[in-house]
Amino acid sequence: MCLVKAGPTPLSPSLDLSQSRLQSVFNNEHGELVTPYFRTYFRSIWNHRFSHYIEKVQNIVSVLELDGSQVADLGCGFGIMAMEISILSNSFTVGVDADMEKIMVAETIARNLQIPRVDFKRESIDSTTLEKGRFDAVILNEVISHTPDISALFREVSRLLRLGGRLMVNDSNNGANLASMVKHHAAREKYESDFQQQRRQILRELGLNEETARWLARFTRGMTRAQILDAAHNYLTLQKKPTPSSDVRDPNSGLYEERMFNPIAIRPTISKFGFKARLCKPWYAPESKLRSAVAQLLLTTHPLSVLIAPSYRIIATKVK
Repeated sequence: MCLVKAGPTPLSPSLDLSQSRLQSVFNNEHGELVTPYFRTYFRSIWNHRFSHYIEKVQNIVSVLELDGSQVADLGCGFGIMAMEISILSNSFTVGVDADMEKIMVAETIARNLQIPRVDFKRESIDSTTLEKGRFDAVILNEVISHTPDISALFREVSRLLRLGGRLMVNDSNNGANLASMVKHHAAREKYESDFQQQRRQILRELGLNEETARWLARFTRGMTRAQILDAAHNYLTLQKKPTPSSDVRDPNSGLYEERMFNPIAIRPTISKFGFKARLCKPWYAPESKLRSAVAQLLLTTHPLSVLIAPSYRIIATKVK
């Protein structure tokens, strides 16, 4: 089901206090708990715009019918959504992310502001140490477009969910939407320019001259640090020219920079791992009520309506 239940249940006094504490982080309080990266990452909801973010999480809680549930937020980033889910739904939420800084900030905020029923782990999201079949829901929010191997990720999600548990995929990189693809291409090339400089630096560390490092940096696009070093060795010893990829990938972390996926094509991939998946209306900010209404109407008539939306949402239930 993709329908949203009635409005959220009012918070108890203790949870309302947790909510106020968390919101205060975005009102320029508790500056000692966050990093410059955190401020940049959340710049769109800074200074009294946190209420929109709360509405987004309330929508997730309603759609997934979370209430005292076991929830995994894979690719949780700084953990704010995981904390909000715990507060709004009385659930126990585990946030997992491979980025050390993000997990450390998440743990610091949760500990110092006494956010209840939340835990964080620094692990690869497609190979966690979490218990098999523990979770009622798994959330992938703006995650799969950064994931090197989505099949491995969906396999891990299937392992974590109980039978009847649900996966929610939210992503703003809709490969079925032409306008999004045009905008995305421009952004990708900007990131690629930065990553090419990083690759050049890696090659310079091998002692290569500037001209060779610059040339090899162009032809090692999409490679990780280890792959770049291998490609440089093969070129220098075997005169084997490396083959660049069309992907935009951080050579140090190995993460892909916002790849586009067609949500219609993703559904069969998810289904391979024991899920029944369907497209649902994505969440839109309050100022986008008209877009939200149109998207809801079209999604009830034909799944190809995803062509008009910059974002997409997939809900998948584990059936086997």
